[in-house]
Amino acid sequence: LPPGYPFMRVVSLDPQPVVGSQEGEKYGIGHGFEGGRWWRDDDGTYTMIPSEAINDIPQGHPRWDLHMKVGIWRSQDGMNWTRESTLVNSSSDCTGKDPCGAIFSPFTAYDNKTERYYLFYTCYATPGCSQANGQQMRMQSSVRGPQGIAGPYINRTVALNIEGVGGDPQWWEGTGNCSSIPNGADRVKCAGHGLWGLHPYLQLENGTWFAVYGSAWHVGLAAADQGLGGEWRRVPLGHWGAISHDIDGPWKTDNVPASEQNGPSIENPILTKSINGKFWLMVWDAMERYWPERKNHVGFSFSKDGIHNWTAAQYVAITNSSVDPCGHTRTPYGLVPRPDLGHGMYTMLFTGDADYENICQAVIQNINE
Repeated sequence: LPPGYPFMRVVSLDPQPVVGSQEGEKYGIGHGFEGGRWWRDDDGTYTMIPSEAINDIPQGHPRWDLHMKVGIWRSQDGMNWTRESTLVNSSSDCTGKDPCGAIFSPFTAYDNKTERYYLFYTCYATPGCSQANGQQMRMQSSVRGPQGIAGPYINRTVALNIEGVGGDPQWWEGTGNCSSIPNGADRVKCAGHGLWGLHPYLQLENGTWFAVYGSAWHVGLAAADQGLGGEWRRVPLGHWGAISHDIDGPWKTDNVPASEQNGPSIENPILTKSINGKFWLMVWDAMERYWPERKNHVGFSFSKDGIHNWTAAQYVAITNSSVDPCGHTRTPYGLVPRPDLGHGMYTMLFTGDADYENICQAVIQNINE
């Protein structure tokens, strides 16, 4: 990495999940958690909005990732969590008629102009009980002000998809043109899976919002000029287009997005501003099921403005699945700045994939901050 850029290391790992089967099954969450985000509010309260795998599909369709809910959880210390309510519930409709048969990757953002929270999440149709045609949905809280984070959420609309909402899809999006993905199951998934994970994270002084989104293991950029409830558009190639990297090379922001040289890599990226305000920190699921050498790792990359010149990936091992109750490291929920713990300190929740997909916590340090 360039001199002065962040460099992340694990300081500690909580020995037990902060939310495990005992807590999840109390709310009917039969398989665990997969994707979402957490943060700490100004008053010190922690909020987590995960996607929850109910796992109640009738026998004969034993997939855990069909009936999904989005819940809101609260904690005073980041360790002891209480589920408050359900924000969204999927239908698990195996006819494929419902575009939201399964739901994942919920993200919220607050719009000061409308004084509303907006909830963004990925909807999959589930024909034959299999996910297809991911679209980025948006709902608006019916309650004004910061308390509206808990909903209820209304007015579901499509914010971005591969069928023209948000402009023409880029070449790497899940439209069937998946030349960067090797032959086999991953190419099939690329062609039919659509988009995932629209995450608004940055608002410029002129009011324009930026968000990352993904497809086929690449990450792209979208923008909304009229607020979170306005029309979203893909940022054209040449500005960012896609950010994906060669394993040993720099991230690309030029006219032609780079393809992965060694297989798929990036899922569920979440961005956080560094404590010192100098960098944007991106963390993502390093896709251990495709890259054995990344088992139990998450990926990091860094940018000064959150849009351009992302660094090459840094992969950091979180768990040792042979001994840790959390199991395999999977999806991170983002970084929470913790200057009270020391210089450059952050806490990170992540999915620990054991027999139950737990939520676990690690303390991460940027040693250059």
